[in-house]
Order: sequence, then structure tokens, then C-alpha cells
Amino acid sequence: MFAFVRCVALFCLALACASVRADYPDRPISIVIPYPPGGTADVLARPLAASMQRALGVPVVLLYKPGASGTIATQYVARAAPDRYTLLMAAAAHAINPSLYASLPYDSVCDFSAVSLVAKVPLVMYGNQSKGLCSVQTVVRYAKEHPGRLAIASAGHGNTSHLALAQFTQGAGLDVIHVPYKGGSDSVQGVIAGDTDAVFAGADSLKYVGIGRLCAIAVAGPARLMMAPQVPAQERIGGPGAALRCELVRDRRRAAR
Repeated sequence: MFAFVRCVALFCLALACASVRADYPDRPISIVIPYPPGGTADVLARPLAASMQRALGVPVVLLYKPGASGTIATQYVARAAPDRYTLLMAAAAHAINPSLYASLPYDSVCDFSAVSLVAKVPLVMYGNQSKGLCSVQTVVRYAKEHPGRLAIASAGHGNTSHLALAQFTQGAGLDVIHVPYKGGSDSVQGVIAGDTDAVFAGADSLKYVGIGRLCAIAVAGPARLMMAPQVPAQERIGGPGAALRCELVRDRRRAAR
């Protein structure tokens, strides 16, 4: 909690110091979320926005613009006035998309500047509880016995969850179906509903494990989580450093003076 409060304080200080206007901010600030409500980015953005609002004294509004692996939201921010009132809650897809798409309507490096790292959330592999997919061994066995039938969801093409499932399936030599959604919350709900069998998603979805709607198969990282020490950690299932990073960035262009 202390680290999160410190992050908010440093973020607000960075915005204030970077501004050329002494009265910044004097109107509402928007944080654009590239995914639907309920996902990891949203879960992180809500308390951040509330803390910013208290610290800065102006409304901080969340705008949801999901789709196209975050490029819709990113383009919206890139086209906004470079006045520090429109921010982007950027996840790892912001860095991945230039290698995924041949052409983007913005430059991921030159058109933006980072304001603050908000969080680094380890990915967890979840399984459909009703189908008994509650361990890595069970998932691998099912996939090998039913090639081309195991459906693994992701938050979208090129998302960290997509890369994690690719690392897992290639490493285990599995033939599976990749089902991309528009965001993490939708991909998790797909597993809960039985539309898909498994998914890599943020640790915030552990809430569904506690009420029996999902199985937590493994943490895609080198260490167990303090909030769920019973879930094994297996770094190889997601690849080294498999995690969801969220940062706040802004259009780095300078407003005309």
C-alpha cells in the first residue's frame, strides 16, 4: 500500500513539474484504458484515479476504449492535444504492438513519454474448474489426448497473455486453439462460462478462485504469490519475466506556445 501511495505522489509531482503552466491542472484529467472495465488495467486505474483526484484537486475520469490490442486507445491519446490532460494506461502491448502490426497510426516510442510505472502484476494460468483443469499436468495430458480441442483464451493478439500461452504450448509441444478477446476480463469470463478451457491473466482474477469459479493452475513466474501461496510457481509455463506491466504515459509532443 505504501508503495502505491508513493507511486501516486511521484506521479503527481512529475506531472506538475513537467507542465509549463503554473495553474496545472485546472480542469478534469482523463486516463484512457485500452481494455474493457473489470480487467487488470481497470483494477489498477480506479484507485490510482481516486488518489490523483484527491492529490490534484480536479476530477480524474476513466475512459474505456478497448479493441485492436490497445491500438484504438493509444491512437486516441496520440491524437489528443499534448496538454497533459489525456493520459494512457499503457500495458505491455504498447511495447509489443510495433512488432505485431506492419503499420501503426502512431510511433510507440517517439509520440509518447512515460510518466510513471504503476504496477507489475505476475500472470497466473487459470483453468475451468468444472472440467477439472486444475494443474499443469492435467492441462498437458488433456491437450495431448485431444489435439486441437483445448481452447486457451487471451486478452488479444500480441498481448502478454497471448505470448505466455504461446510459450507454454510451444514448450510442451501442444496443439491448442487460441481464442483472443478484447481484454483480460472478457477472456476470464470466457473460461468461467465454459466457452474456453484456460487462460493466462492477472493475479486480480484470483478472486474467482476463492468462490470456486476458476482453478489457479500456476503462477507464470519464479516465485509464489503472497496472496495465494498454495498456487505453485512455474516460470517455464509463461516464459522468463511473464508479467503484466501497467504504466501511465502521455503524448510527448509539446503544445504550441
